[in-house]
Amino acid sequence: MRAFVARHGLEGMTQVVDDDGDIWARFGVRVQPAWFFVPVEGEPVPIYGGLFDGALGERIEATFG
Repeated sequence: MRAFVARHGLEGMTQVVDDDGDIWARFGVRVQPAWFFVPVEGEPVPIYGGLFDGALGERIEATFG
């Protein structure tokens, strides 16, 4: 996970490791990959499936401005 975060320049965002699956269960995640973008205010934004070709950066910008 550290390598992924560094490779994609995500050091400024909080990263969560869910080794025991509690967070998956709370958000109802049933498949991987799954992304949840949780803005400071508002509801979590789920994305199921991969984020390719700049889509990760676009999603971050759309959610957090």
